[in-house]
Amino acid sequence: MKAPNYNSPVDIFALGLIMAELYLLNPIFPGESEIDQIYKICGILGTPPESWAEGHRLANQRGFSFPQFNYCTLGKVLPNASESALNIMKLMLTYDPSKRITASQILRHPFFADQHKKETKITNVGYKDREPYDLDRYAMKKGVLSNHSTNYSR
Repeated sequence: MKAPNYNSPVDIFALGLIMAELYLLNPIFPGESEIDQIYKICGILGTPPESWAEGHRLANQRGFSFPQFNYCTLGKVLPNASESALNIMKLMLTYDPSKRITASQILRHPFFADQHKKETKITNVGYKDREPYDLDRYAMKKGVLSNHSTNYSR
């Protein structure tokens, strides 16, 4: 809405969008214009609450009123996301930046604790005949890393 201030809560909202798009493998709000995109956002996240005075003030300054939609649970849009993933995305996609989750809170969210419990391996999705991607080996081949082992364990 052309807010004059850019700060970390804007990045957190963007992070929530990116996370949702990784689950979808497509844009979550593929608007063709700014107005179309706002309609698509409201269609899933619902109409911004009146308590977000700054957002409504910015919209009014531009002669815009938010479309009226109810919140659509993210689980309907992202059925393959876990409960903790849906929860963290909902917190990141909170309209009011002052009420949005912070970066340090994100790092302490159960979503990340859940991820550490799982033995996960990054694989080339869709390329079943290939070995899992080895970033260290690729980086050493390109001369980015020296020939030493990297330990990412805690």
